[in-house]
Amino acid sequence: MRETPAGLISVIVPVYNVEPYLRRCLDSVLGGAYPELEVVCVNDGSADGSLAILREYEARDGRVLVVDQENRGLSAARNAGLERARGAYIAFVDSDDWVHPRYFQDLMEGRRRSGADIVLCEARVTGGDAPDEHYPDPPPVREISLAELEKRPLEKDRAWGKLYTRSVIGGRRFQTGAEPVEDMLFNLAFRRGDVRFALVERPLYRYFMRPDSAVHSQEGRSRLKTVCFLLEGIAEEKDAAMRRRRVAQAHKIVFSCRYLEMFAPDYAAIRAQCAAYLARLRPLRRDLALKERVLFGALARCPWLYRLWRIHDDPTLLQWERSKKAHS
Repeated sequence: MRETPAGLISVIVPVYNVEPYLRRCLDSVLGGAYPELEVVCVNDGSADGSLAILREYEARDGRVLVVDQENRGLSAARNAGLERARGAYIAFVDSDDWVHPRYFQDLMEGRRRSGADIVLCEARVTGGDAPDEHYPDPPPVREISLAELEKRPLEKDRAWGKLYTRSVIGGRRFQTGAEPVEDMLFNLAFRRGDVRFALVERPLYRYFMRPDSAVHSQEGRSRLKTVCFLLEGIAEEKDAAMRRRRVAQAHKIVFSCRYLEMFAPDYAAIRAQCAAYLARLRPLRRDLALKERVLFGALARCPWLYRLWRIHDDPTLLQWERSKKAHS
């Protein structure tokens, strides 16, 4: 058996019905400046031409490994990739996104210079193709604290945009059935004092906000069930800092659900469900810092205030709102 290179990155790409975007994703991953990759593509029961594309790339590039399974969901697909991964480092790339040619090279350089357990980069939300910027050596890298990580709403909870050491992941897996906040639950476990984070200060990951993306579809109600996972964890969590993070995340999910469903015909019922969850969360706010208690209290009372916050982070939501209004 061939020896596994010490610097091998296992790139896990879950694939489900993304035929129009898959080649762009794979070309960006395989065409980058860092050669020591294995690309584990997990076809999760696609009904379009995605599997044929994966087989084509597997046949012509020895770094590509295709795992074909029945549709079991995003978490199960990523877990299947983790089981097959051989690298000392793990990265996740969503199959409708793409990465800068220096993505893996700069993340590995960040790991080499910082020794961090998880190295992340900045991400750019985009609705279409754009030319890649030229970046010189060396990449700007610095260690960041948990407090600073919490201030990065786009990057902190996503599985993509990060290089994980295999040792920090260990036996940790994505929680099946927790979609669409499985990334958040996965990463929440690493936000503790003994895990070191570093940031490459370049927007190397392209987060493609396609029109039928989950965040731009009426998926709010499906997120509500994930608050139950967090509430169960809060009750069992003995670490005060982790408990605070779970309380904060539960609030954010409810706010997001309430916003994403605001054009639904049965919005009154959804809003009532959100209000019930916020009532359960209200006494738990005592564990939060004063600033968060005030902020979450205001957002709970004023949905329009949360809307402004979301649009500030993701201006493409304005286009989504116009589309929803036109069809409501």
